[in-house]
Amino acid sequence: MVNRRKRDLNILILVLAGIVILNVLSSFFFTRIDFTAEKRYTLSEITKTILADLDDEVQVTVYLEGEFPAGFKRLRNSTADLLRDFKSYSNVNLKFDFVNPLAGDQKSQEEAYQLLIEKGIEPTNLSVKTEDGMSQKIIFPAALIT
Repeated sequence: MVNRRKRDLNILILVLAGIVILNVLSSFFFTRIDFTAEKRYTLSEITKTILADLDDEVQVTVYLEGEFPAGFKRLRNSTADLLRDFKSYSNVNLKFDFVNPLAGDQKSQEEAYQLLIEKGIEPTNLSVKTEDGMSQKIIFPAALIT
C-alpha cells in the first residue's frame, strides 16, 4: 500500500515536471495551429516575409473603439487578433492602437472628424437600436497606416 502510494506520487511529480519543462520550452518557440480546412486564420508566407522584412516602424491606428453593436465589436476583436498576428511576425516593428474619435467634447470631436475626412477616411452613419428606439451614430470604421 505504501509502495503504491509512493509510486503514484512519483508518477504525479514526473508528469508535473514534464508539463513544466514543456511549458518552458514552448515559451521559446512561437507557433500557431489552424484547424480550418481553408486555413482561414493562417498568414501566407509572403505576408510573413513582408512583415519580417519591415525596416521602419509601422503605426496602425484603428478607429474602432467605443460603444458599438455586436457586429462591430466582433470586427474590432478580429482586427485586433489579426494585428497581433502581424506584430508577432514583424520583429516588433509594427505598433497599433485603437482610437475612439468620438471621445472628448464636441469641439474635439469635430476636429477629429475634419482631420479624418482630410485623410480620406469617410464616416459611416450607423443605426443603433436603443431602449428608446433607434438612434444614429457616426463612426469611422477604418485604419490609418503610417
